[in-house]
Amino acid sequence: MDAFADQLADITQQSLSLPVLPAKQSSQINAYLTVSANWLALAEQSLPLLAAIAFLPASQLQPQSKLWRRHIALYVLLGLRSNTNHHTLQQGIAALLSFYQLKQSQSAPAQKKQVAAQLARLDQHYWAFRLLRIGANAANSDDVFTLAWRWITFLHRQPTSNVADIIQHLALENNNLLIRSLSALLDYPGLVHEGSRVKWQQQPALLVGQLPDKVLLYLPKSEQFKWDTQDRITPDNGKSVSLTQWIQVVERLNINQAEQVTTNGNEQTFTLPDYDWAMPTSYPVSRPPVTLERLLRALNDPDIAIKKVVELIGCEPAFTTFLTQAASQDNRMQLPVQDVKHSILTYGLDRVGHMLVQHALYQRLSQHYFPLLPWFSKLTQLAAQIASELASISTSLTPQSAGLVVTVALSPLFTLPSAKAQIYLPVNATKLFSVASLVSAQPDKLVAVIRQHQQSLAAAWQQQTLQSKLIACWGKLPENVPPALRQAHCITGLSLIWARQWLLNQSACSSTQAFIAQTKQAYPALTSQESTIRNSLASQLVCPLNEFASNRHSPDK
Repeated sequence: MDAFADQLADITQQSLSLPVLPAKQSSQINAYLTVSANWLALAEQSLPLLAAIAFLPASQLQPQSKLWRRHIALYVLLGLRSNTNHHTLQQGIAALLSFYQLKQSQSAPAQKKQVAAQLARLDQHYWAFRLLRIGANAANSDDVFTLAWRWITFLHRQPTSNVADIIQHLALENNNLLIRSLSALLDYPGLVHEGSRVKWQQQPALLVGQLPDKVLLYLPKSEQFKWDTQDRITPDNGKSVSLTQWIQVVERLNINQAEQVTTNGNEQTFTLPDYDWAMPTSYPVSRPPVTLERLLRALNDPDIAIKKVVELIGCEPAFTTFLTQAASQDNRMQLPVQDVKHSILTYGLDRVGHMLVQHALYQRLSQHYFPLLPWFSKLTQLAAQIASELASISTSLTPQSAGLVVTVALSPLFTLPSAKAQIYLPVNATKLFSVASLVSAQPDKLVAVIRQHQQSLAAAWQQQTLQSKLIACWGKLPENVPPALRQAHCITGLSLIWARQWLLNQSACSSTQAFIAQTKQAYPALTSQESTIRNSLASQLVCPLNEFASNRHSPDK
């Protein structure tokens, strides 16, 4: 942290040195993505510096200077605090960098359209979308990109405004979704943030760093640093120092960090704290939670006692809540179930394992925002429910196992990097039983990649042999699947077809019609359930009303 000045100079120089688009060669596009990734690296390595760039004026004498840099830092900060996916953030940063380069070069409006068209051809869809809609066109957006734009627009009009004034203004003019993103800044950096002038014991002080319950202060009169609790300071009317002044104080802190002061027998080391606490917790998708791994090992033990399973589930409150709620809804009289053992007896050990794996996996898949997350989440939940309904009239799968297989099979929608830059669903999609046709207009090119994603996840999440074999068959017609797996394959494939038809209004191509016909011929009881299941799930067919909708931003529009 002793190199904040160097880090600031470096990221500023990188951002200003980018070529004006449209690109003459692919390396120029890659240069933007590299600098965008470096902004994210800066945030992860030096979060207080990022917060200071966003919240402090570059200069007290010229508060409007370098607002472009504040804009980018603010967008990154908002995105990280709101759990936005890093690939999506990278595209958004690139959009801001290219916008300001075009603005600096005084390019004609037509050039921005040319750049966006080039980016779309290169599958940089979110970047192109945001570049075209920066400014007045951002008004209808519903993610943090718009919030950052409105914030910086307010600063253009009133450059000396403090954070509290801006948040109060934005809270009055934004929808609930954006207000939730805005509220994430109240926990960190907060209304009293790095660089804020405060009062401590009736004397002026500067907030240098912070922890959830403590702050590191600099006392100008004594030129000393001091740790104290949050409740011992009061804001000085929202005043702050400049970014340069705060960095100078941090450098002084770093010079003196080896010095230890003994107060009442306790040694205090004055240095900027670790800021891991200020980053939202992120859980890896590549493996299940440790508590779930222990539980799965226990469930695979034929001699395991229910009492031991109850103890293991009780170690994870989220599992307890999920199981008791599910059991309360599934018993015939819908009586509340508050006992984990009762929940286990409702389903049986195998089914409980499938339910918990599906629940934990879905929570991890959907933890980070990207443009099509509301659509893919709704689609996954709907397809899993359809599969469970179909499995209830079959002998090849349990409802819980069917829902889990569908969730694992659709996981590439949440893990493929290209899906994080996608802003529309492919037009005239083919093979509605294939995951690839949800993320590409040329699905055959992605089949191998998607299958690798599916099988890796199935192995990591300890899927049983039957489930792993089913997942390996995804995207195939029933007649090309081994007879022993065919009914289960028809259940899971038909669930995705119906989910796409009902939720996304996608039409059946010849391959999809062949899948349905082969299913009907082999298992007519499955296809006969369409209207019954659709009626029972009618409440689930309400589409997410965000700006990224099926075909709305299609290149064919």
